[in-house]
Amino acid sequence: MTIGDVSLVVDLGDMFPDLKASAKVALDGDLDWIHINTIQWLGGGTVLLSSRETSTVIKLADIYGTPTVDWLMGSPDFWAGSGFEDKLLQAQGDFSLNAGQHSVTYLPSPDTATTGCYQVLLYDNNFGAAESYPKFDWGQLGAAVVTDYNKGTHSFGRVFAVDETARTYELEDQIAVPFSGYVSSAQRVGDSNSMLVASGRAKTFAEYDRYGLPIATYEMEAEKFIYRVYKYGL
Repeated sequence: MTIGDVSLVVDLGDMFPDLKASAKVALDGDLDWIHINTIQWLGGGTVLLSSRETSTVIKLADIYGTPTVDWLMGSPDFWAGSGFEDKLLQAQGDFSLNAGQHSVTYLPSPDTATTGCYQVLLYDNNFGAAESYPKFDWGQLGAAVVTDYNKGTHSFGRVFAVDETARTYELEDQIAVPFSGYVSSAQRVGDSNSMLVASGRAKTFAEYDRYGLPIATYEMEAEKFIYRVYKYGL
């Protein structure tokens, strides 16, 4: 491939044809049926995708060969009858499922290669809604999930522990942050256990220590929202 060339790697419409066919065209005429807002590269032709419209994190394998769905982190009710039920990770514990999540990040441990265990960090917008699938009851994702944008109070920076061998995931940590139904980000800062979380629609971002207490909080002037905020060392 020469510089500037673009090639098709994965067509999600080919991978999920029935889902795409069932989606409703939006009022503006667009078919935003899956809305990928994150591509997290894991190496070896493997990626994590964040699909806002389905409130699902998707792991794809062999994207340069024969792309396959490795697992789905989403609602069993939403994926019922899709043919992908066996790809769903099983939630362990009592927690509301991620709703409209953004900024998915893979956090491996030194023994991930042998154990298949790692963490997934994300900004859980905690907003269950999708214009593409108006008949689905997004309240099924859990009691804490907001389905009316005007009633939202909190979103979350969340860390999930994934066990690929057991095909499970569980909520390991979360920090309640100002509500943002769309956009936003969460980042593990360096080698610490602190978390930088930006609530885009609230136009705020803050760094929280390992106990979930704010270290510093900032508010920005913005016409509509902050898309994402990340911290880098100089």
